[in-house]
Amino acid sequence: MKRLLLAGAAAVALASTASAFVVNIPVTQGNFFINVNGIQPLVCRIDYGATSGNATLNFTLLNAWSITWANLDTNNDAILDNGKTASLALNQFICNTQFTVAVQSANLGMDNVTNPTVPTPGFTNTIDYSVNFPGLFNQNASTMTGVAVPSGPVATSGSVTVNLINSGLYLIAGGYSDVVTITINPSV
Repeated sequence: MKRLLLAGAAAVALASTASAFVVNIPVTQGNFFINVNGIQPLVCRIDYGATSGNATLNFTLLNAWSITWANLDTNNDAILDNGKTASLALNQFICNTQFTVAVQSANLGMDNVTNPTVPTPGFTNTIDYSVNFPGLFNQNASTMTGVAVPSGPVATSGSVTVNLINSGLYLIAGGYSDVVTITINPSV
């Protein structure tokens, strides 16, 4: 008798284990659920391409882009030539999450660093310029204060361009320089 009880208990245990994956659908309606899940990691990247313009352009692996005009005035009239431009091909900028972007100019323009003379009327020792990052911002150096601006997910391409702005004032002789810092901060 004990053998029959043990055999019956084992059969019940096997039947309950095997029936754990059996779904009995009622005569009128039946539901079967599939949970579909996946994870997409954060992607926030900039793919650069070729450079162009009338300046010497260098790009390093440390995300530093160097632009140098050997002569800001080729007409020898001490006024900035029109059309001083530099471009970096933006093959793609993609950020698949909310993020902020802050653009800051160290000097709010290219300052004369070798001869920082206080300009007399009609002269300047600062050159304003614009930076256009397609789909993200277009700003003059004189307004690049580093304030973070929120942005949604974006995918864009084109060219990042820097254009010097001719103020019509005479340039004080010397070397002009500025550094723009673009900070992209993804929020996840």
